[in-house]
Amino acid sequence: MYSVIRHIEVIKRLWLIFIFWIELLINAGYPIDRDEFASFEGDAEPYPGKQLKLKIFSFLIQKGICIDRKDYFDRLYPITSAVPYNTMPDFPHPSEVIKTIKIAGGIPVLAHPVWRFNKLLLSDTLEFFKGLGIEGIECHRPDFNDETTAICRQFCEENNLIITGGSDFHGKAEQGRKLGSPGITVSDCKLGGLMGMRRVFINGTL
Repeated sequence: MYSVIRHIEVIKRLWLIFIFWIELLINAGYPIDRDEFASFEGDAEPYPGKQLKLKIFSFLIQKGICIDRKDYFDRLYPITSAVPYNTMPDFPHPSEVIKTIKIAGGIPVLAHPVWRFNKLLLSDTLEFFKGLGIEGIECHRPDFNDETTAICRQFCEENNLIITGGSDFHGKAEQGRKLGSPGITVSDCKLGGLMGMRRVFINGTL
């Protein structure tokens, strides 16, 4: 019951934030009807977090306010945020994040080892995070070619790291991505202790 109530509270808070964003865009002169946004269904599902976020993207794209997500962040995000999109907030060092995950009993796995803002070579990125104590790498992604996947997998095999993968699918508004892509199964991964943690969470105990 607690988790259901918490999810409802998350949805309510996010909804208030998105309504506030719409108000800011209206005040900036964009032709948006707040009631139309409130009743908009679009491609979003009523699920906490990312799907609600996709609702505002889908609405603004369909109304012609922006072209795509990149256009939204380039032009509209500064209006709905206190800082420009390209101004990064202060994040804790990855070593602190990894340490915190381990103290909490979790298993730190590096997602998105290839990222457009990362200036390091893939090999250097993997070595860097191995040195910080990462325990797994996301090796299978829809935007990875065979060479990138092979490099990540080989690194994991040589260093006894967990191998994971995923579709990185956030809803139908995400162009070029779908559930089940890439087509991998558990046997294609090397999940190690993650499988044990999965059983723990399914049983509802820690």
